[in-house]
Amino acid sequence: MKTKISCLMICFNNQQTINQSIDSILNQHFKDFELLIIDNASADDTPQKLKSIDDERVKIIYNEETRNISDLINKWLLDNKSKYVCFSEPDMTYTKDRLLRQFEYMESAPRVGASGTQLIFQNVAQASFDFLWKSNFKKYTKVVLLHHNPFSFSTMIFRRSSLMKYGLLFDSTFKNLSFYNFIDEASQCFSISLLEGGSASPVLGRKKLGESVPSGDLNDLKRKQIGRILEKYTIREWEAYLKLYGGSVMADHELNIACDFINNIICANQKHRVYPRSALYKFFRSQLISAAARQFNSLNGITRSQLINLLIQKFSYTSYLEIGTSNPTQNFDLVQCPNKTAVDPEPLREDIIGLTSDAFFENLPAEKKFDLIFIDGLHHADQVTRDIDNAITHLAKNGSIVCHDMLPETEEMQMVPRISARWMGDC
Repeated sequence: MKTKISCLMICFNNQQTINQSIDSILNQHFKDFELLIIDNASADDTPQKLKSIDDERVKIIYNEETRNISDLINKWLLDNKSKYVCFSEPDMTYTKDRLLRQFEYMESAPRVGASGTQLIFQNVAQASFDFLWKSNFKKYTKVVLLHHNPFSFSTMIFRRSSLMKYGLLFDSTFKNLSFYNFIDEASQCFSISLLEGGSASPVLGRKKLGESVPSGDLNDLKRKQIGRILEKYTIREWEAYLKLYGGSVMADHELNIACDFINNIICANQKHRVYPRSALYKFFRSQLISAAARQFNSLNGITRSQLINLLIQKFSYTSYLEIGTSNPTQNFDLVQCPNKTAVDPEPLREDIIGLTSDAFFENLPAEKKFDLIFIDGLHHADQVTRDIDNAITHLAKNGSIVCHDMLPETEEMQMVPRISARWMGDC
């Protein structure tokens, strides 16, 4: 039957999560969809669980032997008649408005060929974290794809006509990275966007952490990306670009060539144009010229805990406060002070106070003082300013305040919006 949205789920030995995942799809507010489930020769109880499903929107195929996932997806895409296609995974659960919000967004943005949403990864300790914190999709560029795939396979929706127009299918030679390659090629053809909702993209799904991808597959994909770019651009453009990177004196026409080259290679999202100044360094750090990448402000030979312990020993400090203890083993546990206090809104241990720094200081008695306060909280200027103001209020006489992440080692670590995992913020 022809529906507005066609969903595909391929499962293999997912007996623990399959029912919950399917229920989250069947209970969607949006009703005009079909769900094709392919059991790829599971050896556990997954097939038995699938046989209990009784819903006319669901079609189930049982493979007698395991088949290449890319081949399964391609057959589904070619046989499909729906306006939109989306992927669901058997270890994912979705909010009830996922399909409705994605459908309404794609209907309102006819130039967008695909869109994704935020999701929450869940690890074995049941601690969650935001999947998209490393990338700002409104500044999404092809350069991001040279480093990693910021999109989640299981949150994407595609306009099927866009895929067929450009003949986009999955490359079965990339066993583990076929979706990464698929997104990379799609970015060359049409606009890919993030589903917008208020001030931030909505979180519409949860997924358990998966296994890492073998490096061999990733290297093959990198070589393919580099080869395509090298074929597209001339040596003259590369030379001008490298001169710009190296800070060489350039003629106006050389600078124009370099800037045009950079704009052409970077701009993947038609809706949000990206200019060289905000994206140059990200491309400089790319696989293509990584040997030319440079660092500055590199602190060799001393760690934050060593610096803190040096101050504690030198001034005989007895009380220590740490704001922002995401992983206590990396710094807090290494601090040698008689009285230690750690604060973090998402504590990993019971001895860490589970509050934001604002809430902690608001409830802290005025007479409470600390000899040394280490600030490593939210890396935004307004928050750091408040943390410093509050720290001064509760600083003992002759005390010290130490701020972490104030000397970025590369330009990408200080760029706003954030484009890298290690980020110094907009301080």
